[in-house]
Amino acid sequence: MARTAGHRGPRASIPANLAKALLRAPGLDRIAKSPRAFLETMTTPVTYDSRNADELLASLGVGICPPFETYVDKLVEYVQERVRHRRGTKKPVVEAEEPRG
Repeated sequence: MARTAGHRGPRASIPANLAKALLRAPGLDRIAKSPRAFLETMTTPVTYDSRNADELLASLGVGICPPFETYVDKLVEYVQERVRHRRGTKKPVVEAEEPRG
């Protein structure tokens, strides 16, 4: 998403175990609200399965969801437009096409 939005992606990362150890530093809880809970959430292995969503969409006459890579640019365009709108910048609105099944 960062590249699609014209930004650099992360250049490096630290291992989750090291980050967890650093977050145990005394006094850190006074600076950040619940950083360990956030890290636990971000490092929990997750597997997404779209079978139920695909079945529901099919029952409504909609095809399966396309791969994320095929529409991420439209999502980024939409968010960028909303940000420009909030900031009061007048730039042309880019209308995204409705997804088709």
